[in-house]
Amino acid sequence: MTARDVGKTAPRGREAPLLDLALVSNSGISLPYPRYIRKATALACPSQVRATSPVKRPRLWGSEVRAPVALICQYIDSRKEEFGVEPICKVLTGAGVKIAPSTYYARRSRSPSARSLRDEILKAEISKVYKDNYSVLGTRKMHVMLNRPEAAERHGAGHVARCTVERLMGDLGLRGVRRARSPRTTRSAPREQCPADLVKRHFSAFRPNELWVADITYVRTFSGWVYVAFVTDVFSRRIVGWQTSTSLYTDLALDALQMAVWQRKRAGADLTGLVHHSDRGVQYRSIRYGQALADCEAVASVGSKGDLLSASLWLRCSSSLYKAGAHP
Repeated sequence: MTARDVGKTAPRGREAPLLDLALVSNSGISLPYPRYIRKATALACPSQVRATSPVKRPRLWGSEVRAPVALICQYIDSRKEEFGVEPICKVLTGAGVKIAPSTYYARRSRSPSARSLRDEILKAEISKVYKDNYSVLGTRKMHVMLNRPEAAERHGAGHVARCTVERLMGDLGLRGVRRARSPRTTRSAPREQCPADLVKRHFSAFRPNELWVADITYVRTFSGWVYVAFVTDVFSRRIVGWQTSTSLYTDLALDALQMAVWQRKRAGADLTGLVHHSDRGVQYRSIRYGQALADCEAVASVGSKGDLLSASLWLRCSSSLYKAGAHP
């Protein structure tokens, strides 16, 4: 049956558009009624669904899935002025979405339940907290915020379950901002091609230029991610060389090393026997970087993943770098 055939066979008058709803399974016409009613029609009348779009009949504890009464009533409200309540209920029931006019009127005359009233209070509180926190909170942090003592005293709804927060935020169309994926700074070279670990996680030195530690980190800026290479003297916790770049080529780490060598040699320091410790990043295992270490007679040391320095040391290194940039 085509759309033209449906137009010829359907009766004229108030019920013509409603009867098209019952013919949707045979005609395959996409009619302007909610998606949940289309799904409910397919579930109720599987034999009339087109073979090109098969729909399985899921069961929930032995009973058929049906559209929520609240959504069906919302659909009736949107069309009752044009067609009336009883004709709509009749056509919906014939299409498999069963609802009686008495059910519709009883739901409309019923006073709001305690859950509905509580939901309205929580929705107002969720909207306020979401707006006050720059519209970035997700369900996990929103759940924590709503159950804080001051927030619980303000909304007076008691403890709020996380599933309730998820449901209400979904109704309000609110969602949190996902954290951007951090860039990867280390692409490790094969372990068997790396020098031995001469430090063994003992990051201590008794004199300057005895042990240098090098690594690459990243900083978020308004224009995107920027990579920063450090060369730090463990004895003084001073950054003796650094470089920034938007890429992770060997030149990033090599420029930081050349800056450190130039500064120390300008001060008359002898770098013979210096231990240069780094991870297994390909920048530090490149031929050019190894040649630069050999030129200053330094000894390369490569550690395992994540053992370069403690977090407190890197925090001090980062703050020193930013201070150096702010006060040249």
